[in-house]
Amino acid sequence: MTRKDYERIARVLNAFSSMDTSRPLGLAVAVIADSLALVFAADNPRFSRDRFLAVVDVQAKYFANSEKEAA
Repeated sequence: MTRKDYERIARVLNAFSSMDTSRPLGLAVAVIADSLALVFAADNPRFSRDRFLAVVDVQAKYFANSEKEAA
């Protein structure tokens, strides 16, 4: 996959992440985005999980300091 593909997927997820996070859908989008980020990182060593989650707009809500914790 290319960077363009990752960005397109992130934008699709972003449309759902802006919903009320107190509802299950907001949390589900965050979990799906995080799971996809792990798959994409395994597929491409240059993939940035933090950048992807930032575009989806779930990083600050659910996964603060994600790459720093993984290091």
